[in-house]
Amino acid sequence: MIFALFGILITSIGVSPVFGENGSIIVSTDKSTYSENDLILISGEIKYIALGDQLSLIIQSPNGNIVQLDQMTVGSDKKFSTEINPNGPYWKTPGMYKITITQDENNQATMSFEFTGISSVSVEELEGEVTVEELEGEV
Repeated sequence: MIFALFGILITSIGVSPVFGENGSIIVSTDKSTYSENDLILISGEIKYIALGDQLSLIIQSPNGNIVQLDQMTVGSDKKFSTEINPNGPYWKTPGMYKITITQDENNQATMSFEFTGISSVSVEELEGEVTVEELEGEV
């Protein structure tokens, strides 16, 4: 019986959701994979609007660089959404990109999506990439 319970526990940890959720924030995208000319639709819902109606959005590339930093306002229905156009020098790297939605320091949800990268970026444009550590150091 203990082995069966342990097996169920291990398999439940290995299953990943289609969306990000932490209990007070739910976030999802309209697709799991995007290419260069696709718009990324990010939407979700918060549980506690009393904590504030402002959310921060951070998208990180596979190498940890920040490719998008934004702020969203939650509607009176507790829902939020935004469209991201993945173009520019920071979106060149193909792979899994991480979305982090933060309401306050205790309420945060993350999820990932795959992006095939863009092909029309010069090396000079990539020199201005910003890492999370650099951003945190400035704040």
